[in-house]
Amino acid sequence: MADQSKTIQALTAENTALKERIRKLEATYEGLKSTQETLQENAARYRFLANKMTDVVWIQDLNLRTVYVSPSVEKMLGFTPEERVLQDVTEQLTPASLSSVYDVLAQELALEEQGHTDTEKTITIEVEYYHKDGSTRWGENIVSGIRNDRGELTGIHGVTRDITKRKRIEEELRKKDKTLNAFFDAVQESMVLISPEGIIRLSNRPAAKRLGKTLQEFEGTCLYDHFPPEVASLRKSKYEKVFATGEPICFKDTRAGRTFEQRCYPVFSDDKKVCGVAIFAQDVTELHRAHESLQASKGNFRRSLAESPFGIRIVSQKGKPLYVNTAFLDIFDYESAGEWKTKPSRRYTIKSLDEHRLRKEKRRSGQTEAEEYELEILGKNGTVRHIQVWRKPVLWDGESQYQVLYADITERKRAEEELLRTLERLNKALEATIEIMVQAIEARDPYTAGHQQRVADLAQAIAAEMDLGKDRIAGIYMAGVVHDIGKLSIPAEILAKPSKLSDIEYALIKEHALIGYDILKNMDFPCPLAEVIYQHHERMDGSGYPRNLKGEEILLEARIMAVADVVEAMSSHRPYRAARGIAAALEEIESGRGSLYDDTVVEACLKLFREKGYQLKHV
Repeated sequence: MADQSKTIQALTAENTALKERIRKLEATYEGLKSTQETLQENAARYRFLANKMTDVVWIQDLNLRTVYVSPSVEKMLGFTPEERVLQDVTEQLTPASLSSVYDVLAQELALEEQGHTDTEKTITIEVEYYHKDGSTRWGENIVSGIRNDRGELTGIHGVTRDITKRKRIEEELRKKDKTLNAFFDAVQESMVLISPEGIIRLSNRPAAKRLGKTLQEFEGTCLYDHFPPEVASLRKSKYEKVFATGEPICFKDTRAGRTFEQRCYPVFSDDKKVCGVAIFAQDVTELHRAHESLQASKGNFRRSLAESPFGIRIVSQKGKPLYVNTAFLDIFDYESAGEWKTKPSRRYTIKSLDEHRLRKEKRRSGQTEAEEYELEILGKNGTVRHIQVWRKPVLWDGESQYQVLYADITERKRAEEELLRTLERLNKALEATIEIMVQAIEARDPYTAGHQQRVADLAQAIAAEMDLGKDRIAGIYMAGVVHDIGKLSIPAEILAKPSKLSDIEYALIKEHALIGYDILKNMDFPCPLAEVIYQHHERMDGSGYPRNLKGEEILLEARIMAVADVVEAMSSHRPYRAARGIAAALEEIESGRGSLYDDTVVEACLKLFREKGYQLKHV
């Protein structure tokens, strides 16, 4: 009985333990079930967030195969998520970026082998991706490793942000900075740009080197900290004046026994406020010493200005007269500088007065002004004089001012006008000479009277239709008027022969292009007149004469002349045949366009006759 009781107690205890174990297992199961549901909810939430993000979320295995990528990849790179998953990594990244990714992954795996694992570690890397359209895009990637329960690296998780625009801006800025720095460093003067607080925003190496600094040590510091207090105080007062007035200044200061010239210019922001001062400093010690030695002879210097044959005027930055010499007063017909100041409205013609006011306005607004120009002035008696003017910056009494030189070029202008009138007379004489030559040709060949003029008119109209420009059209017209001048050497009986020419006679006729060239080749024309006459019987396929030129070897003017010559000749009467009419002439050039005649020229000619009603003027 006792043994049986013990057995029952043991079974009861075992049953109780088994129930407790079952209860714990049920609790564990419920916990696992809850955890699984939580994981599923988290996974769903993660995918939802990833799908909604504008940045690209992705997961890759250790072979860089894409396991997952968010839909935003299509907006950034043009590929759908399905297309992206199927792509090899070499199709996704440029070679340089692929190499950098491999380097980062190799480093991570090396740390893994050494036992340096950090589950929270992230890496930021910039990568260049291929876009679906063949271009590339830059992405900034925040990358972290994916690890299993044992802490082993099993994959890579990343978020990519499109930084293409930023990279392109950075590249453009790098190029500009490189060019600007090269320019700055090539200048031997010290060049510094400071902010209103005196902070060095930009500098060149010579400026930093003079103060025993590297460019990196110099930029970003306060300029005044690099000088003794008395020098810093002087410079600060000068620079602040530029900030306050927006006007450039020039001054000298001395340190360590050396004299430096400071030229300071305001730098304006978009809202026209002075946001910086550009300082150009040059060691002028030797120049300063020379200037000091010249002070003793200042009277001689002023006297040389006074006796200069050029009119000389010194004016301030704001245009205030500081000095005028006698030659200047003589040019303007004034007795004294005081008289000059009291009669500003009577100095210039209306045209020059307007130009003078425009120059003053440009100076006030800080625009670049021409250093050399001409103007017309009025003397006391109302006579007009032409003046050449040079305006240059100059140091006057230690301040930056302007020196203006004046030269009376009235006589030169009159001579130029006379030369123009002479040239006009010569042109008229040339035209008369050409007209005489034309008449001589027509006197020897009465059957083709008016041919050259009609060819000239048609060639001019074609050139105008092709919009070749005024001077070129005029040259083509002149060439048309004399294109057959070589016929002066052809016997009149051949020119007027009413029957078909023999081979020898035709060969003589063909010589007129070369003869015309020889007659005119040494004459100076504003267009290639002789060469046009030489080529006007050439054809596009090389079948013309006398040199068998083809295509672009033939001047465009000659190609126009060829078409005009054929149209006029075929539509006009000749001793050996009746006129074939304009329709046949147009049919001829149309059938030969591109082979014998220039296609564009033919098109213009056909348009003149068929659309614009052009007609040859037969007498």
